[in-house]
Amino acid sequence: MAAVELEEARLAAVEELARRRLRLGQPERAVAPLRAIVTAAPHHERLVSLLMTAFFRVGRQAEALELYERTRRLLADQLGVSPGRELQATFESVLTARV
Repeated sequence: MAAVELEEARLAAVEELARRRLRLGQPERAVAPLRAIVTAAPHHERLVSLLMTAFFRVGRQAEALELYERTRRLLADQLGVSPGRELQATFESVLTARV
């Protein structure tokens, strides 16, 4: 149980750090830690959304869109679900350059 709680705390800390870096206009500093955590936890949609936003803000729109598509397929294939509202909204924002 402790390991699960520690992992949840780690995910929350990475998420908060990324949000702060994005708010401070430092998306380039958010990309690497988000990419590492999304690789380890690809079903974590909030982290995927943050990485898509960071990619977009550093001029890597194509990577943001590719990440969405990979995640959409993963969720459909492994869990039988579609992306949630937040991830869909991020996808639409990246498409329309409103991130």
